[in-house]
Amino acid sequence: MLYRAARTRRTQPSGDAEQLLSRPYPSAGSVYELELYPVIRNVAGLSPGMYHYDSFDHSLRLVASADSTAVSQLIAPAAATLAGGAEPQALIVMAARCGRIMWTYEQLAYATILKDVGVLMQTIYLAATAMGIGACAQGYGDTSAFVAATGVDELQECSVGSMVIGSPARS
Repeated sequence: MLYRAARTRRTQPSGDAEQLLSRPYPSAGSVYELELYPVIRNVAGLSPGMYHYDSFDHSLRLVASADSTAVSQLIAPAAATLAGGAEPQALIVMAARCGRIMWTYEQLAYATILKDVGVLMQTIYLAATAMGIGACAQGYGDTSAFVAATGVDELQECSVGSMVIGSPARS
C-alpha cells in the first residue's frame, strides 16, 4: 500500500542543491514535505514497532520498539475510532519536515502542509480500497509521543496527521 500511495517515483534537480520529487499524490510545489511513520501492531511479515518509511528505497527502518511508552501513547487514541476500542493493526503517522516547504511558502506553510495531508490521506484511502484494506483517518494524535518515539526535534519535523490501517470491518 505504501508503494502505491507514497513512494518516490523520481527526482528532478531544481537549482541550489534542491530537488523536486514525484510521488503518486500531488504536493504543493512538488516539495513533498510529508514523511510516513507506520506504527505496526499486527501485520504479517513485520515485527511490531514504529518504523520510518523510506520512500526512495521503498523500505522500512525501525525507529522505536513496540513496548516503548511513546509507541503505546500513539496507539491509544487510535483505538477510540475502532469498534469496541480495539487497537489498530497499523497506524500511519504523517509528519511534516517543515523546512522543506517553508522556504517556498513562508506564511502559508502550515495551511499548505494540512492540504497536503488531506491529499495524501485521500490517496491512501484509494490505494487501500483498491487492495481490500480498511483505512480510517484520525482527527487527532499525540504530537509529544511522536517526538518521544522518533527523537526528532519538533521544530524540524512534527506529527500532522494519522490513519488507522487494517482489515476492513465485516458488514
